[in-house]
Amino acid sequence: MVGCCRPSDKKQKDEVKAPLATLSEVFSFAETPRVKLLMVAGCISASLGGLCVPAMAWVFSDSFTDLTASPDDEEFMSQIGGLSVRFVIVGILMFFFMTLHGTLIDTAANEMTNSFKTQWFKSLLRQDMTYFDIMDISGTATIIGVNGMKYKQGMGIKLGEGIQFFFTLIGGITFAIWSSWRVTLVMIVSVLPIMALSVFSLMKMNQTQSARAEESYAKAGSIVHTSVTSIRTILSMNGVEEMIQRFTVATQEAFEGASSQVIYVGAANGAVMGSLMLCYIPLVLYGGYLVYEGIRESGCDPSGAVSSNVECTPSASGVFGAMLGVTFGSAALPQVLGAIQEMIAVRAAIYPAIQVMNRKTKEEEDESDYEKDKTSITLPESNPLPEYQIDSSSNLGLKLSKPQGKIDFKDVTFAYPTRNEKNILKSFSLSIPAGKTVALVGSSGHGKSTVAALIQRFYDPVAGSISMDGADLKDMNVQWLREQIGVVSQEPSLFASTIRENIKIAFPEAGQQDIEEAARRANAHDFITSFPDGYETHVGQGGAQLSGGQKQRIAIARALIRRPRILLLDEATSALDSESEAVVQEAIDRIMEEQMQSVIIVAHRLSTVRNADSIVVVHQGAAVEQGTYDELMRKKSHFFRLVEEGQSGSSQSSLGASSTESMTDECLSFTDEEEPSEEMRQNSECLLSFQDVHFHYPSRPSSKIFRGLDLQIHQGETLALVGPSGQGKSTIIQLLEGFYRPTKGTISYKGTNVEDINVDWLRKQFGLVSQEPNLFHASITDNIRFGSPDATQADIEEAAKAANAHDFIMSFPNKYDTIVGATGSTKVSGGEKQRIAIARSLLRKPKVLLLDEATSALDSASERVVQAALDKIMADQSQTTIVIAHRLSTIRNADRIAVVDRGRVCELGTHTELMMLEEGMYRKLQSLQNMDSAERNTLVTTKRENSSNGPKADAYCETEEEKAHDTDDVVEEKDSDNVIRKARKFSEGDYGLFLIGSLGAVLAGLMFPGWGFTFAYMIELLYRPVPVCNADFRTCQEQWDLVADEMQDLSFKVACGLAGVICSAVLGHSLVWYGFGTAAERLNKKVRDAVFKNIMRQEVAWFDTQSVDALASRVADDTALLNTFCGSPIRMLIMNMSSVLVGIVTSFFFMWPFAVVAVFTLPFLVFAARARVKMFLGEDEGTYKEENEKSSGGIVIETLSNIRTVASLGIESVCSKKYLETLQIEEPSSISINMRKASMGLGQLIRVWCIALFFWWGGYILHTQPGKYSLRDFLISMFSLLFSITGMAMSMQGVSDPKVAKEAAKRVFGLIERPSAIDPLSTDGRKDL
Repeated sequence: MVGCCRPSDKKQKDEVKAPLATLSEVFSFAETPRVKLLMVAGCISASLGGLCVPAMAWVFSDSFTDLTASPDDEEFMSQIGGLSVRFVIVGILMFFFMTLHGTLIDTAANEMTNSFKTQWFKSLLRQDMTYFDIMDISGTATIIGVNGMKYKQGMGIKLGEGIQFFFTLIGGITFAIWSSWRVTLVMIVSVLPIMALSVFSLMKMNQTQSARAEESYAKAGSIVHTSVTSIRTILSMNGVEEMIQRFTVATQEAFEGASSQVIYVGAANGAVMGSLMLCYIPLVLYGGYLVYEGIRESGCDPSGAVSSNVECTPSASGVFGAMLGVTFGSAALPQVLGAIQEMIAVRAAIYPAIQVMNRKTKEEEDESDYEKDKTSITLPESNPLPEYQIDSSSNLGLKLSKPQGKIDFKDVTFAYPTRNEKNILKSFSLSIPAGKTVALVGSSGHGKSTVAALIQRFYDPVAGSISMDGADLKDMNVQWLREQIGVVSQEPSLFASTIRENIKIAFPEAGQQDIEEAARRANAHDFITSFPDGYETHVGQGGAQLSGGQKQRIAIARALIRRPRILLLDEATSALDSESEAVVQEAIDRIMEEQMQSVIIVAHRLSTVRNADSIVVVHQGAAVEQGTYDELMRKKSHFFRLVEEGQSGSSQSSLGASSTESMTDECLSFTDEEEPSEEMRQNSECLLSFQDVHFHYPSRPSSKIFRGLDLQIHQGETLALVGPSGQGKSTIIQLLEGFYRPTKGTISYKGTNVEDINVDWLRKQFGLVSQEPNLFHASITDNIRFGSPDATQADIEEAAKAANAHDFIMSFPNKYDTIVGATGSTKVSGGEKQRIAIARSLLRKPKVLLLDEATSALDSASERVVQAALDKIMADQSQTTIVIAHRLSTIRNADRIAVVDRGRVCELGTHTELMMLEEGMYRKLQSLQNMDSAERNTLVTTKRENSSNGPKADAYCETEEEKAHDTDDVVEEKDSDNVIRKARKFSEGDYGLFLIGSLGAVLAGLMFPGWGFTFAYMIELLYRPVPVCNADFRTCQEQWDLVADEMQDLSFKVACGLAGVICSAVLGHSLVWYGFGTAAERLNKKVRDAVFKNIMRQEVAWFDTQSVDALASRVADDTALLNTFCGSPIRMLIMNMSSVLVGIVTSFFFMWPFAVVAVFTLPFLVFAARARVKMFLGEDEGTYKEENEKSSGGIVIETLSNIRTVASLGIESVCSKKYLETLQIEEPSSISINMRKASMGLGQLIRVWCIALFFWWGGYILHTQPGKYSLRDFLISMFSLLFSITGMAMSMQGVSDPKVAKEAAKRVFGLIERPSAIDPLSTDGRKDL
């Protein structure tokens, strides 16, 4: 299926078995004394903070002894005051240590993470090219950010929490054993495993919530990415409905997978809450048994509040303290296990970095302090990394004092490490004199570009040697060597910054004068200064804002600014149109004439190397021929055959260009013969018509493309569009496909305005093949069938045969089932890819075939095969074909040729007719492709002088009439206050699920006041004061038995009450998650489907201004937040009403004076409860955020994606410095900034201080109003309220910020409701033409 990806089980197993770094390596990034001190101090603070929790258990268990004393005693309030002070002190200590460890460890983790990421990045930049040939660059670029985040989490707050909870665990269990070893043993055996398992399970569910969601919708997300990046292909093939169907199927699968799990997640939530109460049952039954049996035997007092009686052993405080110790310890155990798992994840995360850091040359290993037994890079056995010998960061090696630039290859044999079974160079020998120009020519794949790579020492030869000025390159300093070389490739990589920064990036010390001098030498200064911002013009991502010729000239200026001794030009003009090539070639020729450096040219177009001092023919890895152009032509050997081969397709047009004047009579005669056919063509049906068309791309309104375009295309003809780049040829294709609408004028199909024709029907009349066609990750059959779902296999094979594709497809082992279009699939060559795309278009049996530069990016051999297929198609008189071409030899047989320049058709006619126009542009374009360098330079210079005396082509001034038609259809995102109503409308039909969830919310909410109620009775049970034997009973034993029986009966009742509350918790949470969880998943699916459907309906102009990552985020992340307005508020309302409201009512009912004061603390208690729930249950850690070019992650991606450019420019240190500076801005390591981590400690402080207040105020009421309220009243009033607040915090877990959710909803509905200017799914418009 197109655009799908799903993690395999094998991958998951591999991740489990991932190798780990050592602990010493984990902590090795704490490099400075400051960081080490911060880490040690933070760990000590965490351990002391952990011990505060058992101290809290001791204070809390001892508190009820004071409360059970008689309120009438004079010392009662002083005891209560002392108790409150103890609470306050413990709260202060908890706040201090938790805040301190969170701040110190997180600050250290920030600095360690920055060090880790920077060292990893630096180590990657010094790797040889073999590493990047084998490793996944894009994956590596992303994993630095992902693993850096894991390292920071594991070494930051997770490490601190792990230490804190470890000491809580040890301290809690120790305190429990000291309090009552028998109760502790029973609870550990019966409750601890269940409690730890349930808490740990839920904690992991919360922590991986985003990861689960991402995995569930990975398939749908892949379809979104594929659809947006290939939108033109999908629209042109009428594949919108197919992609929507695939997305709907993917979201349905995700919905079914997610909704089937929600009830289990709910049960896990209920089990956690139930396990927290489960520990009270052994306490009530067994602890109570120990207490009342002690009373039955000796009449002791378990409360310790009756001074005249002996305290029981174990006492109530001992039994209750054991329960608290075990409870706190068991709650801490999952956090300890989580911290251990987090540390394992950290060790796995840094392992790839440690591998790269430890991959060093032999010389460096001898001087290194690293261990000698480091593991090597983990790779497939088929692609092992060779011994590491090329380190661009090393200071070792020769640096010649006066380099000349003489290069010698001596018997060099070389094979790429990824294909070591095939030698590319075989005993290759070549001498390149200093200051001379040597051109390397030959067929593709025979070693020309390999020579250039070896000169830069991207690789070392298998045998033989390469030297510069007599010194072996292996003995030279790598960085110094590359500084002597300037490189310009076929597709130069520009960085997302200004022109000035791009030129000076390899020479940071350069001044403006140096920059302008280099630009002038590269023929770039004039066009740069024509921009409004001049040298400060931003070039866009990869130089997207510039034309191909402009990019090449900036790349040449960048190569020249540091005055290299060697200039490598690797196919520097092959991807350019004739005019751009002429301008760039003039700059190259001028450099060659200066002889300031050795120039090495790799070229397919042999006319560009005519003036080289020496031409070397490289064939099958050897230099088989060498000499000047004329010498090699006289030999009539390899070079002669290459020239003949290259001219075979254009010899006739060259003849026409060179002998026009001598053939005037013949041409006039031919014209006379053409007149009848021209008349017949004019009388034939006009299929397509452009009438006074004006147009600019909506994303670039100031740049006019068409300024009154008039053109007619007749039924059955082949029309070729030629002209300089950027003048509108491809725009004609895009307007025909309905990707855009003209700002003025009319485009007609069979006499009907295309805007009145149904969009889907109109696109079915066209078949488009572009310069770089998109193949999807699917079989060849599915790729050809795309957009034609009803096609049979016979239809597919027939189309493949017509496209000259059938034979090579059948040569694959899996034939038409071969997977193409993605990494890991069978690679197809450029020519094969084009032929598959042609077959895909032919399968539709289009009325009009659109060929947009279908062969320009291919080498000569591939071009001939593809061109043969196109010629066969164009020969069909019933087929209307519109073809765009830079290589004019491919279109000389077209019925008509239209020359497009400055937004208009300036010439129109047959090849012969246009060649007769002595000053015509077509004739000049033909001449440019065949003239020698001197003629080309003269033409370019003349044109530059002429353009400098008049208005520049790019400086067109629009008229007021044109401005009046520049009404861009910009629809802003909806900013309506009705987003809540709109979101809820999507949940219509889910009311049954809401009812089930609401019932569960009632049960789950009532659990908390019920918990507080039973907790109060448990305290009353254990801390019952037992006076000494009195005269009211016949015997003391009778009194003791009565008290023991009453306590036994109460213990059973409390245990039953706890069991009921536990059942309420499990059942309630299961129903809550089933009802609201399923509704949320259904809402998620419906909204995603609606968003994606409307995205696919949008016009291309809208996609031009959208980020792929932003759209994917809206489909995935924003849609998930809409549940904030649907199920979440209902769940929160009902749980809060049944929890807090019942708790408040209960509190007021039993002791209203206490409740009045307690209610004012509710906001503080809610904050504290949320912090406590977050601490013990964990939270969603989120996912890795997408990066842009200005972020640290963006710098990594841009740098590694252009690693060859970075290496050839020698700017590794520049990139590393920029990366570190950005990291320090993004992740500051200031202690004051990291004080925000204090929320956990602050929450504990507030909670403990509120409890201190409650005890003091409740004791005060009991003391001042004796007889009106009992201890039971106070306990029920206090614990019902406290536990209800915990319920409120639990109900708020996972709920998004309403403001954030509202903004997300606005974005979502902005997408759903945005009208499309050109809707591919619209049923409007004519279909009967």
